[in-house]
Parts: sequence; structure tokens; C-alpha cells
Amino acid sequence: MNTKEFKLVVYGISTELGSSPGQVIEPNVTPNFWACKLEHQLFNVFIICSENNEWALLDSYDPTKCELNFIDNEMISKALSSRFGIVLNLKKKLESDFIALPSMSENDIKYWRPKNLGEGIFNWWD
Repeated sequence: MNTKEFKLVVYGISTELGSSPGQVIEPNVTPNFWACKLEHQLFNVFIICSENNEWALLDSYDPTKCELNFIDNEMISKALSSRFGIVLNLKKKLESDFIALPSMSENDIKYWRPKNLGEGIFNWWD
């Protein structure tokens, strides 16, 4: 994933859903994911994507705080799947017990000790 690809998905989905995208927040040293607010008459959510192309939704986002409240949205999920072939990680999966994915560093896992999968995928690890 890169910024250009993330914007392509966000703007494409915004057009399809009739929502307004906010400013794209790019990853730096931390956090390790892109974020953008989607405003719609039925919802206000943040769509996020990790450097490893893992996607999720949040109810709010502040890049200065290491807090993520994952949510599900069927309308966005269906649109991402049908238009881009993207499968959103669901809240239940992200809040489940942590399991290491191949893209995760063993050293980071040992040091940061993520509590759940969402924390392992979307994080502020340096």
C-alpha cells in the first residue's frame, strides 16, 4: 500500500457512497497506517489501511493517541468488496486474541506485547 493507492480507494468509495472524504493522514514512523474520515448522512467513520494492506474502520481517530475503537459498517464493507476486492477486517476479528501474522516482526511482538489482533496490525510501534 502507498498513499496514491489509499487515496484512489478512499476517493472511489466516497464517490460510490456519496460521502465526503477528509484529509488523508499518512503513516510516519508511527502510526503504521493511513487514515481518512468519511462523512455521510448515515455515518461518520475513519477508514484505515496498514502498510501491509489490512483495512478496518474506526469510530474516531486522533493520531496523537494510541487508541483505536474498531467498528463495522455493512454499506462500506460491501462497497469496498464489490469495487476494489477489499475485505475489511471486522471488529470481532480485530478484538480477538492476538495471533502473529507473517508480516509482523517477532522482536516487535516480544517488546510491545499486543493484546489483540487489531493492536498488532494497526499500531504506534517504532
